[in-house]
Amino acid sequence: MGPDEWCRVKHQRSEGATRLRAIADGADDDGWRRWLRAALAKKDVPELKQLANEEEASRQSAAVIDLLGQGLEEHDALEEAQRVLRQAVFRYPGDFWLQDHLGWVLIGRRKPGEAVPPFRVALGLRPRQQWPGITGHGPARKREHTGGGASPAEGLGAPPRDGECP
Repeated sequence: MGPDEWCRVKHQRSEGATRLRAIADGADDDGWRRWLRAALAKKDVPELKQLANEEEASRQSAAVIDLLGQGLEEHDALEEAQRVLRQAVFRYPGDFWLQDHLGWVLIGRRKPGEAVPPFRVALGLRPRQQWPGITGHGPARKREHTGGGASPAEGLGAPPRDGECP
């Protein structure tokens, strides 16, 4: 987990998050990523959308693109989040977090059928991963999207294993 993700773990406007953003900016001379960190800190949706449309976005790592996708999703820019994450999974098909996050964005857009493939890929990449905590969104998020305690894995036809898919 890098400084960008640490900033997200802490509250966006906390003193600790501000210090972590300063550390990340000091260690990273990439203007696009600095712009992303600033837009996330300000919760500036138009800037996040503009960042998503920049050519430089396609040259970023899976972790950075996932950060952009999360920022878009958190501010209900689900269409843009879906587009960014779909492009990213073609570039990084083996990235568990991109696949998982794309699945949740599709669930949020009321496209459960389209969410099945990325969830299956994520499950294939980490078959022993416990689904309630994998997205960082916790059980409340899972209940919101799945309508109860069922794990995404159960909805994909994968039988739950003892202790793995509560």
